[in-house]
Order: sequence, then C-alpha cells, then structure tokens
Amino acid sequence: MKSLKSSALREKSADELNTLVAEKNEALFNLKLRHAAGALESPADIAATRRDLARIQGVLTEKRSA
Repeated sequence: MKSLKSSALREKSADELNTLVAEKNEALFNLKLRHAAGALESPADIAATRRDLARIQGVLTEKRSA
C-alpha cells in the first residue's frame, strides 16, 4: 500500500480530501471484514489505512481552521 504524504494532501481541495476520507473509510471497512474472515494477507494494511485516514483528517482540520 502506498502511503500518502501530508505535503501532497495540502495541495488538494477540501472536496477532494472529503472524497479521500470516504474512500479510506470504505477501504478500512473492507480490510476489517477480510481480517475477520481470515482472508487478509497483511494485517499491517489496516494500520497503514488508519494512519492515512488520520493524516487526511488532520489536513482537513488545518484547512477548516485557516
């Protein structure tokens, strides 16, 4: 899984970031579902997705307060 960089996220608009949040939430749900079913190859993907989601939400918070 490719990690997102904060600098690249800061260049995106709030709408694009909201779309990314929705995509990452869906991906996280699917990863958790596959993990529960025992079909997940790399449990580290869950942690990476959670970190990406937190990074995106942090940039969104910065944009709202600016």
